[in-house]
Amino acid sequence: MYRRFTGGGSCRPKRSSPVEFATSNWKEVINVAIKFAVIDEKVQQILRGWETAAPEQSFGDMTLEQFKQALQPYLAAKAAFETINTQWESAQQTRVDTFPKALELATGIAACVKGHPKYGANSSAYAAMGYTTKSARSSGLTRRRDAETPKETA
Repeated sequence: MYRRFTGGGSCRPKRSSPVEFATSNWKEVINVAIKFAVIDEKVQQILRGWETAAPEQSFGDMTLEQFKQALQPYLAAKAAFETINTQWESAQQTRVDTFPKALELATGIAACVKGHPKYGANSSAYAAMGYTTKSARSSGLTRRRDAETPKETA
């Protein structure tokens, strides 16, 4: 007969986030997920709206030029991130282009070592390259041995 689980919820305890460990009250836990694309779009939209609709008006004790000046750290961080992101994508593309060529070159050298009359497939150089030497390979032949049966004495 099967027993049915009637408990409410999961059997596992809930994992706490690092923020939860830092706070003493669970109500103080802050959502630390920042959606940078959403923030960027909102800032740009507000800036474009202010520039087109009321460029001479001041809001929040700030003119449009003062607002742009206050946004300089944000714009510098955004530009730095875009530069680094471009460098990262370039490095990834370089890796995609060069790694297969390096593997082809290296395996070609290993094949040359294997085929070299002085070294060959049983050489320590071939083994040092990470390959299994010919002598280290098992033959693949297996023989089953029947379980020994006790001999009857008559």
